[in-house]
Amino acid sequence: MKVRLTDLVIVFKKERERIVFTDFNYFYGQMGAGKSTIARLIDYCLGGDFVWTPALQSEFVSVSLALRVVDSDLVLNRDANAGRIRAQWKKANESFEAVIPARSPEGEIVAGTGIEVVSDLIFTLRVRRRRKCGAARLRKTRN
Repeated sequence: MKVRLTDLVIVFKKERERIVFTDFNYFYGQMGAGKSTIARLIDYCLGGDFVWTPALQSEFVSVSLALRVVDSDLVLNRDANAGRIRAQWKKANESFEAVIPARSPEGEIVAGTGIEVVSDLIFTLRVRRRRKCGAARLRKTRN
C-alpha cells in the first residue's frame, strides 16, 4: 500500500509541536524523552487506543496526522480521549470531510462508499482507481 506520512502536529495547552516526516526518519534521545510516544500518537490518529502518561493527561489537547495515500492527501485529527476522528481528504481536486468512529463501526459514514472506520477510508483511497478499472473490465467481458 502506498501510504506516506507527511507530518504530525501535537497540540498541547501551551504550545504545539510539529514533526515533519521525510523518506527516512529516526528519533533519538534520552529515556523518557517521548520517542515511542510519537509512534503511539500516529497509531492513535489511525484509530488505536492510547495509554496516557501523567504528563500527557494534563497537557495534551489534540493530534493531527497528515498522510498521502496513493494520490490523495488525508489529514486525521483526534482530540484527547475522543472516540471519533475528523478526516479531511482531497482526491482529484475535490475536498471531503467526515467524522469517523475510531474503532467501532456505527454504519456507513460516507454514503455509497462502505466507509465505517478510518481503516476503511484509507483502503478506499488506496483502491478506488483499481476498482473502477476492474468494474469496467468486468462489464466489457460480459457484453
